[in-house]
Amino acid sequence: MKTDFFKKRKSVSSNNLEEFDILSSVWILACNDENPIITYKGIKHRLNIEDNYNLKKLILSRGDLFRQKVPLSRLNKWKELMLLGKHLPSWINAVDKEKREEVIKSISVNDVFRSQFRSEEDAPKSSIEILNWGLNHIDRLRQGRIDRKERNIKIILPVASLIIAGLSILMTYYTVRSNNETQEQLKKYEVTFKIKQENYSRFMQGLYDTFESTRRNYPISSDDLFRNINQLEVTYFNIEPFLNDNQRAKLWSEYLDFTSMCISFDKYNHNTTLNPKQYNDIETKYLDSLLIYKDNFHRELYPILFKNQ
Repeated sequence: MKTDFFKKRKSVSSNNLEEFDILSSVWILACNDENPIITYKGIKHRLNIEDNYNLKKLILSRGDLFRQKVPLSRLNKWKELMLLGKHLPSWINAVDKEKREEVIKSISVNDVFRSQFRSEEDAPKSSIEILNWGLNHIDRLRQGRIDRKERNIKIILPVASLIIAGLSILMTYYTVRSNNETQEQLKKYEVTFKIKQENYSRFMQGLYDTFESTRRNYPISSDDLFRNINQLEVTYFNIEPFLNDNQRAKLWSEYLDFTSMCISFDKYNHNTTLNPKQYNDIETKYLDSLLIYKDNFHRELYPILFKNQ
């Protein structure tokens, strides 16, 4: 019996995911993704959420963060590129090739959404300020829910205290200790998340900046390539404490391969024997390599830094 691809994939139980954690992850992706058009299936695939989880309902409930749908002309333009094998998101890449065209053509304007701050066509990635605003906004919503629960508890406690008066001192002790531990954990999470988020954004942007400084039309001297490589390396070392030994070895090797690729491409910029067509062919090959590296780093780093937090 044939089974739909997305039902084959092992998923994390939605019951183990708190909606504000999902919102934070979706917000980061919507701000940082190369393509401002985001699909619901793509989010479920990348965050490993069960197919029966009502992600669309969650996104629809947050019109302050996300804009529904996309103009049909823009969607069709993207679908045409995907049918040519370009700008394929990871969930499309995971579909069997013989089914890929059918899946791409089936995407409708109701299957996609965007960040409110990336509504225009070919919108750039959001700034750190906008990304942080969204995360802080979600945290305020989270805290509002916590406050409502605490208010409900305060209404019930006077009545319950008549029954459990003898246990009140003990309960107070454990409640205070639990709150202190919770606040400590929340503070630790807030600090570490900010460090991860800032350096993750810098690293992904640094890949592009480093590659751009190798191209002939780059307005700064070729020495800027090595400055960008040094800055990218510093950002990587800021991320490294959050990696285990196997992850460090793998990502460091990929980082070295990436910098070697950039240095190799830079050499072509000094080759005056190449005619424009030859150079354009070489540039296209290296651009494809850049996209592969960015996708690999994104798929590997994001789960390490932001999943199961």
